Amino acid sequence: FDINVDDINFKMNFNGYDLDSAILERINGLREPETVAILKSIIKPNFNIIEIGACYGYFTNIVARCTGLKGKIYSIESSPNNYEILNNNVKLNNLTNVNIYNLFISNLDEEVIFHVDAKNSYEIKRKNKLNNKKDKKEKIVKSISINNFIQTHNISPDLIFMDIEGSEIEVI
Repeated sequence: FDINVDDINFKMNFNGYDLDSAILERINGLREPETVAILKSIIKPNFNIIEIGACYGYFTNIVARCTGLKGKIYSIESSPNNYEILNNNVKLNNLTNVNIYNLFISNLDEEVIFHVDAKNSYEIKRKNKLNNKKDKKEKIVKSISINNFIQTHNISPDLIFMDIEGSEIEVI
């Protein structure tokens, strides 16, 4: 799909997902217009941005263009299925200033388990010593704290953008 958000144009593929209202908002360039306006007003060229909850890459595309080629985006998506779509959309748009990660950002360093059909992190299971068996229909994603992520990748972020549906406190 060709996406037009104000003066920003990019392409997105949703990998066969049903075109629900949230995806249609993205296709029509109308997803969270207030968020888009805020991002466009505060992001400057050359910013280093950590994006937590990248989903399909809608905001990833927008912030990548706002920072310019010398800015750097560290996009994190926990859902393995959405991560695959994000990866395809980053490649589709040749976003050379974006690095993507399939990680679960939390205040705990652990692993979380996603069902193979999961499209979000609402129904994850925490993996612990008592629950260490993995079902064939599950995918394990490493969890890392935001501090460890920043230190591991030696990032000095100008902005940390979170679109994680009320889980911000757990990240902080």
